[in-house]
Amino acid sequence: MPVKFRRIGITNNIYNSGFPVGRPVLGPTGPQGETGPAGPTGPTGPAGSTGPTGPMGTVGSTGPQGPTGPAGSTGPQGDRGDNGATGATGATGDRGEAGATGTTGATGPTGTAGGSFLFYFGATSISVDVTRYLYPGSATAAASSTIIEIPMPIRGNITKMYLAQLAGTGTRSIDYKLYVNGSASGMGASTTTGGTDANVTDSIAISLGDKIAVASVPASGTGTTPSNIMVVLVLEPT
Repeated sequence: MPVKFRRIGITNNIYNSGFPVGRPVLGPTGPQGETGPAGPTGPTGPAGSTGPTGPMGTVGSTGPQGPTGPAGSTGPQGDRGDNGATGATGATGDRGEAGATGTTGATGPTGTAGGSFLFYFGATSISVDVTRYLYPGSATAAASSTIIEIPMPIRGNITKMYLAQLAGTGTRSIDYKLYVNGSASGMGASTTTGGTDANVTDSIAISLGDKIAVASVPASGTGTTPSNIMVVLVLEPT
């Protein structure tokens, strides 16, 4: 606001210019005038520096869940984990169809021999004068005048021969001989008209298919015919 001066006196020293040389003396301040109209807004000053961060406010309540985002790409396969515990056994399934028959395997080794085999020969009676032949099994007839043979179903060794007959009379000795394929083998047992005997010393080899028979051959002495003759042969298979 411009300052108004009031002329209160002039010294006696005056230049040709007509202005007073001495210092003017200000009078008392007058009352303040009315405020003038506001000037135009000046330009925005530069931004001040950022003030310090204020204290953290309280956490607000959780908002509603947003929509599910799209699935991400499959990640690389992880390492194999440890095996889990074995689960319970499931129910048995239906029986499947039978498979095709396999090829026949190779023949296994020969098994061990079985137990002993017994072969019986017998007759109700024999002749005390000529050779006769016993029947296979327990016969109900007198000994035959022709040889009666049985084929052997297995191979092995005849190792024992047992003889029994009921008594006749007298001292006639009767030899009972094993025949193999029509010939005497060397194994035999002997007794008088009534008695028993056994041969457990000799051993006769028998092949599969050999034919065996038992003959009664009269020896020394006299007597009547014995009865119910029975000869048992024991074969050990090989």
